[in-house]
Amino acid sequence: MLATGLLYAKALAREDSTIALRRALWTESQLADAPDADHLERLAEREQTIELEQTAEPQRTAETDSGQPPALSGLALPELALKEAVRIDPRRSAAWIMLGLLAERQGEWTSAERDLLEAARVDHQYLPAWTLTNFYFRRGNRERFWVWARRAAPMTFDEFPPLLRLADHFEPDPVNVLQWLGDSARLERGYLSYLIQRNRLDAAQRVAVRLAARSDPADAPRFAALASRQIAAGNAGAALEAWNVLHAPPLDPARGPFLTNRDFRSPPSGEGFDWILASAPCPGVAAAWSPGQVRFDFSGGQPDACVLLTQTLILVPRGTYRLRFEFRGEGRPSTPGFDWDLEASAGKATRPRSASFIAAASGNWGSAERIFPQVHGPLARLRFGYHRQSGTVRYEGSVWLRQLRWEVL
Repeated sequence: MLATGLLYAKALAREDSTIALRRALWTESQLADAPDADHLERLAEREQTIELEQTAEPQRTAETDSGQPPALSGLALPELALKEAVRIDPRRSAAWIMLGLLAERQGEWTSAERDLLEAARVDHQYLPAWTLTNFYFRRGNRERFWVWARRAAPMTFDEFPPLLRLADHFEPDPVNVLQWLGDSARLERGYLSYLIQRNRLDAAQRVAVRLAARSDPADAPRFAALASRQIAAGNAGAALEAWNVLHAPPLDPARGPFLTNRDFRSPPSGEGFDWILASAPCPGVAAAWSPGQVRFDFSGGQPDACVLLTQTLILVPRGTYRLRFEFRGEGRPSTPGFDWDLEASAGKATRPRSASFIAAASGNWGSAERIFPQVHGPLARLRFGYHRQSGTVRYEGSVWLRQLRWEVL
C-alpha cells in the first residue's frame, strides 16, 4: 500500500502542474514522514511562475484545484513550500536561492542575504556565487560584490559578458577589473573579446598587452581581430602593436618587412594587415589561394571595375614606394586591364606612375614593378583590381600573382 501510494504520487508529480503537485504532496504527507523535497521545490517554482504571470497579466486565470484533495497545509505559498523543502533537506541550495530571491522581492534584505549565503555555504558551485554577485550588485554593495564576483569568475563557463557588464559598472579600468576578478588567461581572453565586440578599443588594447605576455599562439585570431578594429578606427600604432604580438615576421614600417604574407604561404585571413581575398570579389570572378600564389578566374561577365585583392599598409613619409611582383595569365587576347593602386585613408586612390597594364595573356610567368608617389598616411590600402579599358572587351580567363615585394625608395 505504501509503495503503491508513493508511486502514484510520483506519477502525479510528473504531470508538472500545480494541481498535480499539490495532490502528490498531499498523498505523500499521508503515507510518509515527510513529502518529497523535489516536489516541494518544483511546486514553489510553478507557483512563482504563475504569480509573475498574473502580475504581468492581471486577467490571466490561475490554475486551481477546486474540488480536489487538499494540498499540504500552507503550501499554496511558494515561501512555505520552500521552507518545508529546506527543513527536510537543508542542503538544497536551489531552494535557499529561491527563498532569498523571494525575500528580496518583498524588501526583506536581511533575510534575503541570509538565505543566499546559506545556499553558498552548502553549495560551492557557480549558481550560488553568481546569485550573490547579482544580489550585491543590485544592493550597490561594492565590497561584497567583488568578493562574490571573484568566486564566480573561475566557475563561469563561456559566458563572461554578463559578469563583465556588472564589473564594468563598478570599475571602468580594465586592468583593475582583471585584478578584482582574479586575473587568468581565460578571463583575459573573454574580456578582450568582450571589449572588441563593444568597440572599446583603448580598454581592449590594455587587456591585449597583458594577454600578449602569455605568448600563446592560439590567441593570434584575437589579436588580429583587435588589429582590424584599430585599423578601421584609424589607429595605426595600436593596430601594429596588436598585429605584431603573434604574427611573424613582425611588420616594421620604417625598415621592413612591409607586407604580410607577401609570398602567399598561408591563405589570406582577411584580418588586420593580412590580405583580403574575397571568395567572390565581384560577380563573374572567382578567387582562389594555393600555396605560393593566388588566382582569379574571369567569366567575361564581370563588371567593368572591381577590387580583387587588398592589404593595409602603414606608410612612412619617406618619398616614393616600389612594388615588385610576378604574374601570369591565360585567357582571350585583349588588353586585360589589371593593375595596382594605393588608397589613402581619406579614400583617394593613387595610381602608379607607369600607365601600362599587366599583359596577362601569354601563359608564362613574368615580372613587373610599379612606382607609387608619396601618399599621406599613415594607413593606406594596396589594391589589385580589374578595370576594363575603353574600347576593349571584358577579359575572360585566369590571372595568377606571386612573389610580392614592397620597398621604400
